[in-house]
Amino acid sequence: MNTNSFLLLAVATAILFITTPSLAQEKPNNGALGADAAVLLPVGDWRGGGANVGFGVLAYGDVRIVGDLSLTLRAGYVYHLPRTEFLDDASYRHVDVLAGGKYRFGGPYVAAEAGIVWVTLHTEPYTIQSYGGPYDFPGHRATESDLGATGGVGYEFGDFDLRAQMLFPAVTKSSEWMAVMATAGYRFLHF
Repeated sequence: MNTNSFLLLAVATAILFITTPSLAQEKPNNGALGADAAVLLPVGDWRGGGANVGFGVLAYGDVRIVGDLSLTLRAGYVYHLPRTEFLDDASYRHVDVLAGGKYRFGGPYVAAEAGIVWVTLHTEPYTIQSYGGPYDFPGHRATESDLGATGGVGYEFGDFDLRAQMLFPAVTKSSEWMAVMATAGYRFLHF
């Protein structure tokens, strides 16, 4: 290889290495799919009514509309541990389907979502030993759906996402039903 060919190859390689990162930055990241692990702590009347700590998983979708504003979609299942101080071991479960928006400030962001939340109260059968013999009480299952909402702040770093928010599983009963919710997510597909 002569000197001119080597010089031309070196210049072409340098141009390729210099321009490739800038070309990659010009292509916007328009959306992502992922999953969030959630921990919930019911507060207020919902906690007093038998709800305990909840754990769940949510599928996540995010599509940028313009600039730092995105549409979001999350759907998932949350199981609340039974409260054993109640005779009937009441536990709550809920399925959340929420759509909303997220505005990024670099890594930090604010987000709000609304949608349908199906809450199920499940109690186990139990027996009370009392005067006159044992009394058996059947288990109970009741499901209610309502408009739910979340609002909170988060931080994205790479493909990881941490969020703290308030969950209102029934907006019509927002003073009664609410929970502090923390999620940790991973975005495994970008488009």
